[in-house]
Amino acid sequence: MAAPHRRNPKFHSVVAFFAIATPSVRAVRPSGSIFGTSARSNTTSQTQDTDHKLSSKYYNPHTFWRRCSAQDAVTQWVMCLGSQGGAYSLCPIEDSFDLDLVDGSHYFWRSELSFRQCMHCPAHDPVYGQNCASSIEKISQMFHLSTENEDSLLELCTNFCEGRTKGKRCSRDEPCSTASHFCDFHDVNNDFGVCQECPTDINDCYEAGFLAYESGRRDCLSCRMHCDDIGRSKLVIDDIEIPSDFMHLAIQESILAASGPIIDCSDLIRLGVDICIGARDKVCLVEANTKNIKYWDLSQKAEDSGCVALILNATYNETNSKACGFHSYDELGIPFVCISSNDGRRIRTSTIGKIASVEVNILGQACQKDSPRGSICSEKIPCSGENEFCPYDKTVVDGEYIEGWCKPCPIDGYGNPSQLSCYFDFYEGYARNSQHVVDCVKSCDAQVQFGSCKFCPDGLNALDFGVDNDADKCHFCPKYDIKYPDRLVPVFGANITCWQMQEFYESVDIDKNSQNCALAQKMNFICGCDGTGYAGANTEAKQAVLAWLPRMMAILSIFVCFLVDYRFR
Repeated sequence: MAAPHRRNPKFHSVVAFFAIATPSVRAVRPSGSIFGTSARSNTTSQTQDTDHKLSSKYYNPHTFWRRCSAQDAVTQWVMCLGSQGGAYSLCPIEDSFDLDLVDGSHYFWRSELSFRQCMHCPAHDPVYGQNCASSIEKISQMFHLSTENEDSLLELCTNFCEGRTKGKRCSRDEPCSTASHFCDFHDVNNDFGVCQECPTDINDCYEAGFLAYESGRRDCLSCRMHCDDIGRSKLVIDDIEIPSDFMHLAIQESILAASGPIIDCSDLIRLGVDICIGARDKVCLVEANTKNIKYWDLSQKAEDSGCVALILNATYNETNSKACGFHSYDELGIPFVCISSNDGRRIRTSTIGKIASVEVNILGQACQKDSPRGSICSEKIPCSGENEFCPYDKTVVDGEYIEGWCKPCPIDGYGNPSQLSCYFDFYEGYARNSQHVVDCVKSCDAQVQFGSCKFCPDGLNALDFGVDNDADKCHFCPKYDIKYPDRLVPVFGANITCWQMQEFYESVDIDKNSQNCALAQKMNFICGCDGTGYAGANTEAKQAVLAWLPRMMAILSIFVCFLVDYRFR
């Protein structure tokens, strides 16, 4: 896969210090600028601490986990139970840094987890037993695991440590070793096959002649692990730490830190500007009032503006969560953290200009064979399920989405197909990008009519995406001046709000000279947008007259009919 294009990446790294235990207990007790200290003790042994310097490493979430899956890997998988349940395979960023006994919690994709009751593969480190079964049995006795947790950890250990390798017979009941091998299922009935080594490029699974059967191709796709970052962030203003989360799935240095005076750069989202004036060497605060944020694009604008760090607070978030989103595997050169909407408001009203210190530390990855978000899809790798499409919302290369996670075709609240949802999101609040719309329309046979609109084309499915440059792009409200975001725009025969129209046209590339663009802009007066307006009604007064004129004509018509009827009686 081609490396993502970044115009001017800037890395601001710091060094963190940790205390590591003697090799026999493999424990790490973190301290220093990011982690602080903790009094939680190891229940099985005491540690003898010595200072150890942890250096920053280049971290690519797409491929980082492979350092643990290689046959001669120095860094080994660590299999742990999470504090909230569930078994995780962890690939730590340090060869000598195990996550099994780390004090405190880590932020792991919208969840704060502590990892306890951990182990390496018994063949590499038989501290609990000589194989998975005996090791898990001993761990279960020591830590009083529930049957569910014991089974989860045993399955994880068996798949990673005792799975079959190259040339061994495999089946669905006898899988190949997770992350390093796959089953080709060359049997005519797709019941069994032979284990093969995973290809370096996952697209090889669908190259002509590489594999004969669909079952083999799908198992080959599982060679790419579905991993989330494990890490921590710290935001301090006036010696007060503000709860934060770090931006996930970004190609970045594992340790990033910077400090500087806070400046409000919300216009990067609010007005869509490319540069925040006066932001050089400052910590940039951005308020987001929409879910439709391309985080990789926002961070690039911040870097181009000279920001040394980026703080994002989401005012649309009703749960007041500090959780960050995905950076879509694009490069990130500055520390990027998210805070809750309440904390964001306090910063904007009372701490602009004050010094903020921002730190991010990636500790490794927690991985699964099957993604809870769905199967990976792209132009080469189609979705295999019935009534599925590829939303292209996962991986960005050179500003274009090239991958996604397969999703079911959209339905409404009654379980019926919702064709309009290929274009607009009525439930989660996210607009669609061009690739999402095209694949959803094609895979889900979505054709949307314009209803009774007398000036409209036959259907929305006639949209032609793509512009030669940004200047040719259509904007629903060209001046970004929507006054009434919740008003309904009667264009597509459904309840489409002003903000949905705005976000749709901002997210997809439609030519400004197209019929669809002209239609949308003629209706933007309903939202209070400045412009030519419908039938030339470019002020609210004219728009009010235009709105009431047909009603007055209807009333006058009824009155005339009444007079005529009365006169001829």
